[in-house]
Amino acid sequence: RLDRLYHPKTTSMSAAGVRCRTPLPSLGLGTWKAPPGQVGAAVRVALQKGYKLIDCAEAYDNQDEVGRALEQAFQDGVAAREDVTIVSKVFNHNHGSRAEASLRKTCEDLRVGVDLWLMHWPIRFENEQIPSPARGPTGWPNPSIEASFEYNETWKEMERLYNEGKCGGIGVCNFTVPQLKDLLANCTVRPLVNQVEAHPFFVDAELHAFCASEGIQVMAYSPLGSADSYSGKLVGAILLQDDEVNAVAKEAGISAAQALLCWGMRDGACVLAKSVREDRIEENLRSQDIKLDASLLARLTKLDRGYRFGLGWMKGHFWDDEAWSACEKLHREEKKNAP
Repeated sequence: RLDRLYHPKTTSMSAAGVRCRTPLPSLGLGTWKAPPGQVGAAVRVALQKGYKLIDCAEAYDNQDEVGRALEQAFQDGVAAREDVTIVSKVFNHNHGSRAEASLRKTCEDLRVGVDLWLMHWPIRFENEQIPSPARGPTGWPNPSIEASFEYNETWKEMERLYNEGKCGGIGVCNFTVPQLKDLLANCTVRPLVNQVEAHPFFVDAELHAFCASEGIQVMAYSPLGSADSYSGKLVGAILLQDDEVNAVAKEAGISAAQALLCWGMRDGACVLAKSVREDRIEENLRSQDIKLDASLLARLTKLDRGYRFGLGWMKGHFWDDEAWSACEKLHREEKKNAP
C-alpha cells in the first residue's frame, strides 16, 4: 500500500512506496451522486465500520469534501492509511496532455494520494470545460460536447505518470471487450481493473469472462441498480423492488441489497455500494460475510435483460441506436420550436 503520494505542504506528488495490487477488497464505498454535506460523513463512517476501499472521481464534484474527511479520519486513527485503497478517475475533458494536471488536482483535493487511477471513459472531449448541463432530461449528451473515441494516447500518459510513481496503479472504466483488446495490444502497463456497471439486470457475461481470462479485475458500479438515473426514471425499473430479488433475499434471510451485493461479489469482483446512511453502510458491509447458495445466485443471474441504468457519451457506446436517434430528433424539434 502507498503511504502518502501527495504532500500538502509541498504541493507535489511523491514517488510511490508500494504499487497497488489486485485483488482489491470485495466491497468498496462508492461516492457517485453522494450529496454534498453528507459524503464526507459517509466516508468517515465507512472507515469506522471497516471499509477498505473508497471510490472517487473528479467528475463527481465532491473530491474536496471526501479528501477532508479522509485526511481527518487518518489523522484521528479511525483507519490506517496503508490499509485503505483510494481510487479516482480522469474524466473525458482531461484526456491526453491534460491528464497530469487532472491527477495533480485530484491529489490536491483528496489530500492523501491516489492508489488506483482509472480512465473514466474510453472517450475524449475536446471541450476544456464541460458544458452545463452535460446532459438533457433524457440523458442525451449536450450537443455542444465534441466527443470522440480515444484511449491509447491517454493510456500512454497514464503509464508515464504511473512509472514516475505519481499513482499506485492504473486501470479503466466502461471499456468493452474490443476496446480492451485494442488497449492490451498497445500498452506496456496492463490495466489492473475495468470498472463497469454490473447487476442481475445487466450480467454482460462475455465482458466478465474476458476480464477474468486477462487477469483484469472487475469493479462493479450500480450493483443495486440506479433507479434515479436517466434511464431508470424513464423506464421505472427498480432492481431492489424486483419480486425475484426479494424472494431470494427472503429465502436467504437477508436484505434485498445484501442479496444483490453477494451476487456482485460471486466471481471475485470488487463491488461499489453507495450510501450516506450509517445503517445501510453497515448493512452493505456485512454482505462480505454472506455466502449465497449457488441455486439462489443462479436465480438472480436469470434476471438478465441486458438493461443498463447508465448511459454513455457517444452513439454506439452504452446507447441503443434507436434511443439515441429518438433523443437526437427530440433535440432538433426543441431547437426548431425555441423562441
